[in-house]
Amino acid sequence: PGDTAAVVASQPDVKVVTEESMVISAVDKNSKSLVRILGNSAQNLTSSSGVGVILSKDGFVEVDSRILLDGGTYSGTLSDGTAVNLDMIGRNDESQVAYFKIKDSSVKLIPATLGDSDAAKVGESVVALGGQDRDSISRGTLTSLIKGTTSLLQIETDASYMPATAELIDLNGNIIGLNPRREDAVSSLFLPSNVIKEQLTELIKTLAPQNASSTPVVSKSVNL
Repeated sequence: PGDTAAVVASQPDVKVVTEESMVISAVDKNSKSLVRILGNSAQNLTSSSGVGVILSKDGFVEVDSRILLDGGTYSGTLSDGTAVNLDMIGRNDESQVAYFKIKDSSVKLIPATLGDSDAAKVGESVVALGGQDRDSISRGTLTSLIKGTTSLLQIETDASYMPATAELIDLNGNIIGLNPRREDAVSSLFLPSNVIKEQLTELIKTLAPQNASSTPVVSKSVNL
């Protein structure tokens, strides 16, 4: 009988994905969708600032409505330093959300991806990304899904430090919450991404004229 040749199967390289690498990827995916917003009152007597999130390639931006000023004008700075002008086009006082439209149509925008907040699970790891002057993050755990005083489902996380006007990201890089409210020393509440989706859809329908294929830039704001 002949010799039996040993056959050695080649083993494919196994790539180990760590939570740390997923956090880095999620932050990198979303940092380019942030807009630092500056507001000035009509007489330039007061100013405000906040961090908005680009939601679409045609320039819709969500931000905490607490930055709004009476008769204010607003400008923004993109992640690459590009300066843009903004129109305030909508707001929802119950959820404390405002929407802007970037006027500069020639600017290339990188929108965030809004995930399904209904699919969020208690116990999953999350990242809060924001920062008034530069990107900063806080890592935490989704601790509960609760009803807020506004009758809107809210997401609670135990992230110990909360960047200014942060977005809450799952480890797939999708936003599941926005506009944090500090609940106590160790937890914050976020408005779910699905609420933002509903408001944005309503806003686009309200602003779009009949027989138009794209959403116009408008000077009047819409109460949602």
